[in-house]
Amino acid sequence: MKDVNTVRTALLAALPAGTPTSELVMAQVDRAAELSVLAARLRQKALAGRRTDLDRVMRLENLVSRLLRSLNLDKLPKPAPVKFPWLARGAAGS
Repeated sequence: MKDVNTVRTALLAALPAGTPTSELVMAQVDRAAELSVLAARLRQKALAGRRTDLDRVMRLENLVSRLLRSLNLDKLPKPAPVKFPWLARGAAGS
């Protein structure tokens, strides 16, 4: 499980170039990191079969998602295309 400082560092590194690191931005990053770790811990607790309010988990994850959008961190880079040559051979041989 990642700790808040690790998540905070990752979020800061992922900020788009030119994003001002004002107190407001830093507060949003801190809040996103803290709530992200909290949501992950609650999710982990639920997956372990322990009693957890799933609605609370979903609300926290939704809040984290909105915070990431506000920081322009909701866009993931497109992954490089993956080639599966055996699929092409299998389709051609059918």
